[in-house]
Amino acid sequence: MKFGQNVRALVTRNGRFLAIVAIGILLWVAIGIFTGTMCWVQATVGFPCPGCGSTRAVLSLAEGDLAAAVFWHPLILLTLAILPYLAVRHVIFKKKPVSGAEKNIFLGIGFLYITVFVVRMIMYFPHTPPMVMYEDTVARRLLYIFFGV
Repeated sequence: MKFGQNVRALVTRNGRFLAIVAIGILLWVAIGIFTGTMCWVQATVGFPCPGCGSTRAVLSLAEGDLAAAVFWHPLILLTLAILPYLAVRHVIFKKKPVSGAEKNIFLGIGFLYITVFVVRMIMYFPHTPPMVMYEDTVARRLLYIFFGV
């Protein structure tokens, strides 16, 4: 009896997670179709985000082009190494970081992302993709609709 309840709870929890992922992917594609960019931050405010270039990096890896993948986002390999760990530990098993060391590792990775973002903005913005200014933003469209600006 308890085993069946545990299985049902796991399926329900994973079903909700998969539904959220599916909705997120649909919204992501819709943003890309309607704005011309797949980055929600860039579509909204026009500036690249710390993860900009990750989609193109994954596509480059799928084509076997490691140099292009690292060009599009230098931390893509680190990201792809961490995602399975996060999916298994935090999403499927709902376990929180248990040690200070694990928390420090994630803080360090966050700091690394911000550092790489700042360096990329200094070196490449606004003339080198993916660190470019996006002009046709949602914010600009809303300003035009409501204020005629």
